[in-house]
Amino acid sequence: MTTKQKIKIINTVIREENIVPFSPPARFFTKIGKVKHRYYSVGKWHKEKIFFYVLLKNDNISRNHFLNEINFSSLINSHPKLKSLQKYFPLYLKTANKRIKNPWIINQYIPYPVLENKNSAEKSIFPLE
Repeated sequence: MTTKQKIKIINTVIREENIVPFSPPARFFTKIGKVKHRYYSVGKWHKEKIFFYVLLKNDNISRNHFLNEINFSSLINSHPKLKSLQKYFPLYLKTANKRIKNPWIINQYIPYPVLENKNSAEKSIFPLE
């Protein structure tokens, strides 16, 4: 999949869900590079600060990991016996239908430090406040 195709997929979700990403897709790929299996950005959604990402690599392993993440989050957020674990996981505000080709997730923004070196591209795109 070309970078243009990836940007088109991401922009479709952004437009349909009324997301305002702090790192637009074109800037993301310029800073991060072309070989990424997910697009991710902090942004605004319904006046709420969120973390948003889209699966771009659609092989079985990547897709299964992504869908397992959605399923695990749903379990944590809905099961009464697991309520105590909710403070360790962001609240998933909305997810795509699992059957679509490029699923996406909008989850609650939780400010935490990036666990990479100070010169990484992620730091320059998502500076800590």
